[in-house]
Amino acid sequence: PKGMGIGSIDYKSEEFLIQALMAHDLAMIQAYKTGDVYLAFGKDSKVIPMDGTKLSHPVLRQACKGTVLGLSYLMSKVGLAKKLSQDLGRYVSEIEAQEWIDTFEDTYVEAREFKEDLKNEYGNSVIDFIKSADGWYIWGENPNFRSICNFPIQTMGSCILRKAVQLAQDAGLEVIFTLHDA
Repeated sequence: PKGMGIGSIDYKSEEFLIQALMAHDLAMIQAYKTGDVYLAFGKDSKVIPMDGTKLSHPVLRQACKGTVLGLSYLMSKVGLAKKLSQDLGRYVSEIEAQEWIDTFEDTYVEAREFKEDLKNEYGNSVIDFIKSADGWYIWGENPNFRSICNFPIQTMGSCILRKAVQLAQDAGLEVIFTLHDA
């Protein structure tokens, strides 16, 4: 109606930043500050030259994007090989995909250690649950490493979203709906 408008916000690379902050991974934080975490990973890992851009290396950047997103959710070498084959337009073996995984983990060491520590503590009953910042829990034995490691990052993202909605409503805005990764 007249006098009304619709706006949207995209938390660009939110999970990447949340993981970087939780893991205290300065390399990831620096990558986030560049404004393009996929290109930054490409440069940090030497897949893309330091003077490379999104326009000069679109295929390699897309492969880096698939790697960053996939490995943020603990994609295996099997899945990454398929994704890289699509992105690069050539066959990528599981061995080559594992090299991309190793490069990612060598680039973001603290993030890798954060997830390993979480898996080891949760899996060895050092901790019986993981609690989100706003009180949600993952309890008991969960053999799915991906669920365990993604829980703190995803729930922090949901905490941020709920807080943003609350603040918008407190300011008198009508929030139509929230949508994650459409």
